[in-house]
Parts: sequence; structure tokens; C-alpha cells
Amino acid sequence: MEFDGKAAIVTGASGGLGRAIAVALGTAGAQVGLVARSREGREETRRLIGQPDARVFCTDLRDEQAIAQLGASVTANLGAVDILVNCAGVWHDERTRFHGPRLLETPVERISEVLEVGVRAPLWLARMLLPGMVQRGAGKILQISAAFGGPRDGVGWVQYYVANKALDAFTEALAVELREHKIQVNCIAPVFVATDAVRRFYASEIQSEQALDPLDVAQLALFLLSSRADHISGQVIAVRSKDDHG
Repeated sequence: MEFDGKAAIVTGASGGLGRAIAVALGTAGAQVGLVARSREGREETRRLIGQPDARVFCTDLRDEQAIAQLGASVTANLGAVDILVNCAGVWHDERTRFHGPRLLETPVERISEVLEVGVRAPLWLARMLLPGMVQRGAGKILQISAAFGGPRDGVGWVQYYVANKALDAFTEALAVELREHKIQVNCIAPVFVATDAVRRFYASEIQSEQALDPLDVAQLALFLLSSRADHISGQVIAVRSKDDHG
């Protein structure tokens, strides 16, 4: 199998695209480390993967000390990591989506949370896991951001718009920096994916629009993380449904 013997870390693995990608990797033979805050969600993902011994890491990516501890724990449990998937992002909580309030009306704590999870955590995790990849001269880093039609789409959640644009730029710059080490860095930027959270907070839009299936995005991720994509790096791939011509 393509991913036999490969160690992969997936953040945001308790649900949504993080779960879909983790399950795809595990089913393809990778040893997957699941990073998420929700214990229940992580355990469900582990069940779906079918790897009872899959490593789970209860980590709050808003906490810089927790991220540092995660790096040490990953190395101790999995050794050098072959694949890092930065999928965790914040655009809602248990009760509401964060779309609507202008920046002027947005609590500072919410701005910090979105940027800490969406920008700082991916940079720090890459920094901590890169030494093993560089030493081997191989590795894959995949970011999951969100595609926007333009700045107008960022109105009402500027911090989320900025976090995703920063993740795109991080992908492009890091890919150039790591080219000499034969490490590929890419980003998938879906437009509208029918995850459980999207179905909950955008129920009417799901019914009226053609949303992407999380499994389709996971299959693209699997391709980009495979040896078939060793020639692809520095790409931010916007993914839309076949009926979306915007």
C-alpha cells in the first residue's frame, strides 16, 4: 500500500475534513496521529480508521505550551513524521458560526483564537516536525484553508479571511524554502464542503447549493500526499463543486 510505514499527523481530526483525511490516510496504510481537543471526536475517528492503536493527542492549538508538548509527544510516540496535515481551523463554536460581526464588533479573544489555531499552530508544528523530514530528504506538508471569491467574501469575519490567506502564503513560501530537501508543501482550499458543522450552521445553503463531499476533498489530499505528487509543490488548489462556476 502507498502509505505503509508512513507516519502522519492530522490536526482537526475530531471531525469534518480532518476526520475524512485521517480516515483516508489510515485506510491507505499510514500510521495516523490524531490531534484534536474533542476526546469523543478523536475516538470516533480512530474507530472509523480501524486502527485501535492509532495515537491520539489531546491538544489545544490555542495554547503555545500545549503545541510544544505536542511536538515532543509526537516524536516520542511516532518518531520522525513523514506527513503533516494542518487541517484545524476556527470559524464556529458549539452554538454559533463566527460570520457576521464586523471587526469593530468582534471580541479580541475570538480574533486571537482564529489566528492562533489557523496561522500560528501550522507554522509551529511545521517547525517542530521538519527536522526529521529534512534529515531524510523527504516529506509532505498539506494545509487546508478556504477559498474566497475576493475581499468582499471576508466581510463579517475578517480574521478568518486573513488566517486563510496567511495559510496560503505560508504554503507558497515554505515550498520554495524546502525544495532543496525534496519536501512538498501544498494547500487545498475548498469553497463549500458538506461537513457536519457546515450542515448545522448553513442548513438552508446546503439544500439550495451543490456542496462538496468531504470524501472527494480527502481523495485529493491523498493524491497530494502520495509519491504520485512528488513533482507538485507550492500549489494552493481551490476546489469547487462541478456546479459552482463562480
